[in-house]
Amino acid sequence: MNDTENDNEEHRQGDEPTGQVTSSPMLSDVGGKTLVLAGDSEPSVDWRMYLPEIHELCDLKAEEFRILGYKDVTGDEIWECVRQTNRKATALHELVAGVLGLQTSTFMNFTTVNAYKGVFSSSKFPSE
Repeated sequence: MNDTENDNEEHRQGDEPTGQVTSSPMLSDVGGKTLVLAGDSEPSVDWRMYLPEIHELCDLKAEEFRILGYKDVTGDEIWECVRQTNRKATALHELVAGVLGLQTSTFMNFTTVNAYKGVFSSSKFPSE
């Protein structure tokens, strides 16, 4: 074995973690709202606490679609599309990612299918 192989071997042995991660719940204060962190460090947050912010995000996404030429899109329709296409999403970050990542093609497919079914709900954004 030459010197570089010895150095690499020592470096690999020294990379082992020395501490243990505990799985006890922790409290964290974010923006005046307390989050409980579970053992896997996933915050258990009820996304309904952030409805005003999510509603504003949906309105901004609707404005983006209007800039792209889709004139009659509303924030409520964006919300309905995100909720219907991401039914399993229950975490706040999943819903936010659904709104931010919504593409015009996905939205138009959702709208077209529901128009054919005649079931496009006119449900408004949930009240705070």
